[in-house]
Amino acid sequence: MKKPKTLFKTRLLITSIFTLQNLESVMVGSLLLLGWIYLLRLNFIDLTNQLFIALAQAFKAGQLNLLGNPNFIDLVYYHGKIFTAHPPLPGLILVPLVYLFKNFSNQGYLFPFLNFLNFYLFYRLLKTVKTLKTNDVLWLCLAFFLASPYLFVGSFPIAWNSLLAITFLLSALLEFCTRKRSLVLGSLLALASLCRFNLFLVGIYLVADFWFEEGELKAKFKKIWRLSLPLVVVIITMFVYDWARFGDPLQTGNIYLSFASYAMPHGLFGLEYTPANLFSSLIKPPTFQLSSPFVIPPESGIGILFVSPYLLYLIKGRYSDRESKFLWGIIGVLALPILLWFSSGGSQFSFRFALDFLPFIFILLARSFKKGLPLAFKGIILVSVFCDWFLFYQYVLNLSG
Repeated sequence: MKKPKTLFKTRLLITSIFTLQNLESVMVGSLLLLGWIYLLRLNFIDLTNQLFIALAQAFKAGQLNLLGNPNFIDLVYYHGKIFTAHPPLPGLILVPLVYLFKNFSNQGYLFPFLNFLNFYLFYRLLKTVKTLKTNDVLWLCLAFFLASPYLFVGSFPIAWNSLLAITFLLSALLEFCTRKRSLVLGSLLALASLCRFNLFLVGIYLVADFWFEEGELKAKFKKIWRLSLPLVVVIITMFVYDWARFGDPLQTGNIYLSFASYAMPHGLFGLEYTPANLFSSLIKPPTFQLSSPFVIPPESGIGILFVSPYLLYLIKGRYSDRESKFLWGIIGVLALPILLWFSSGGSQFSFRFALDFLPFIFILLARSFKKGLPLAFKGIILVSVFCDWFLFYQYVLNLSG
């Protein structure tokens, strides 16, 4: 007599497993897996831009300048020696691998692990937004990794420093949204700054948050001191590093870049660069033509509103609370030097510099959905993913010749 009840429970279990919600999770998860596999393929084919392998080999030899006659992008020529303008950590991390494996020649081998780690960190970060369900978090992960400038940074080994920077930045933000240990937070942000130096500006946001939170003044100063200590060490380290290379602690080497004479008519920073950077970063369209494939991405990149149109949903959000104001503030602080910079990023699929502040934008976006992600928003993400994959495939074809 118990068999019918058992059979009914079994059918109910099977039905619950295959609900629309679970099927939605399977679909989004499958797209993320396919995207990761596609990125995995690209990680191993770009063997021409191994700048940070060359930097690691220089450090191994006890030199700050690159050895031999390297032929990379963004080389700095100073007093007969060749340097890179990038901070040292992306090269330092590779030194053990250069020591252990003599034939280690592609920093892209590490990309699959970092891409997977970044997905884990970003997923955990969005899970701290209490109004989001698991499916909502997966949709936002899909948007961030496969329909944003991350698509380029997670693919090509030349972006090793940017990929490392986003890993440390996501780690810092996750620490901030969970355990909030000031010394750990400052250390992670310091590591991010040693990959992309301007990320130390995120410290302004963190200091402001510690200062305005409730508590005794003495406790606030203690937290801010612990947070600031690693960042001060990084700034001193960069001063010493640049002094040893160029005889000037404030000289990063950018003015000695091989293309500096024609690319910087107004110096490294200038308001004159802002209109072009705004156009390139936001609304630069792909190239349309009458013959197949009909749409071609320019080598200098597509505007982020074409690659990630779902970001327009930010307009609908309400940001009157303190946390939202702080987030918009740090986005502005990070975006300002980028918009004043002489370059919009060079060869790229979309505006890769936006990754410095894109995690903050996604936190704002996630917080703006009080009742979960609307269906229209998910539809825009899905269309963006497939369109971006098509355009990115064309971009890769153009690069390969």
